[in-house]
Amino acid sequence: MIKIIVVDDDQLITESLSHFLQKEKYNVYTAENGSKGLDLIYKTKPDLIIMDIVMPVMNGVEVIKKVKTDARLKKIPIIVMTAIRDFTTIVQLKKMGVGEYIAKPFEMEDVLSRIKRTLPQESAPVQTEKPPVTAKKRETKLKEGELISYKLIYLDEAQPEMVLANDLRGSANQVLLSQGTVLSEGIIKKLKKLGIKSLEIKDQ
Repeated sequence: MIKIIVVDDDQLITESLSHFLQKEKYNVYTAENGSKGLDLIYKTKPDLIIMDIVMPVMNGVEVIKKVKTDARLKKIPIIVMTAIRDFTTIVQLKKMGVGEYIAKPFEMEDVLSRIKRTLPQESAPVQTEKPPVTAKKRETKLKEGELISYKLIYLDEAQPEMVLANDLRGSANQVLLSQGTVLSEGIIKKLKKLGIKSLEIKDQ
């Protein structure tokens, strides 16, 4: 069974993710801070790590650096799941070898999709054989996939008709625009006045 470690200081997140992923037939371990998470990683040698960034004792960036510089661990894929939306931090994580970035708050189905996209095919949970997918069902799956496919861009690159992939938050974590908002020239101008630097948009 595939082993996944979830490291987050929010107990509600670790418990809910653990419950959800166990129902999907994954073997889930949890840790409440980076230090305990690193110990657990060394002990269990997981197939995947889901990592928060802002945590006590040892933050997520420190853990990722140790994992990616250890020959025994560096090939383990990492998904970062955090409320941090700073473009510089996200670029840094990508350079360190982080494969996926999920912004909080998140949907469980989004997490599951990223896991399946990140894990090698041979590591995927065993599934019973299903009838061939019809053309109509395949089209539906593609549409569902579009909802979770995103890319991070600078606000200067934003164009009208682009669709937000996640909530856009401002100071005090206030939601400025909700997921699914279609950008317009007026909205883009207002965001520039607010000092917004980057956006997560639906990747067409």
